[in-house]
Amino acid sequence: MAKKPKPKEHKLQAGKFDLGGLDFAKPALTAMWSETNVPEFIALEMQAMHHFSKLGLLDKATGRYPKRDDVVEYYKQQRLSDGTFISPRRARELAPNLRPVAARKGGNQKVVPKG
Repeated sequence: MAKKPKPKEHKLQAGKFDLGGLDFAKPALTAMWSETNVPEFIALEMQAMHHFSKLGLLDKATGRYPKRDDVVEYYKQQRLSDGTFISPRRARELAPNLRPVAARKGGNQKVVPKG
């Protein structure tokens, strides 16, 4: 009868890591962050992000963002829980939240690196 080979012992190894730092403060992505558990205007912003992402107009990797006027028009067409539409003023206030900080200056500015 042949002898069974002795099983190899596998030890878990881990590199050096730190439990602190920037990632430590991030909250876990849970149901708390769903549209049903956030204030209504935050949920509307999440829906707008989804809408413009599906259209291919919101992509951080390629630097594509929707035009401010398009976002304002989108918000003005949304109904609130009380049945009213978002006012033009509130729509203008919400629109910059879908765009990067640098784009809040307005216009079609292209950043050209100096060098």
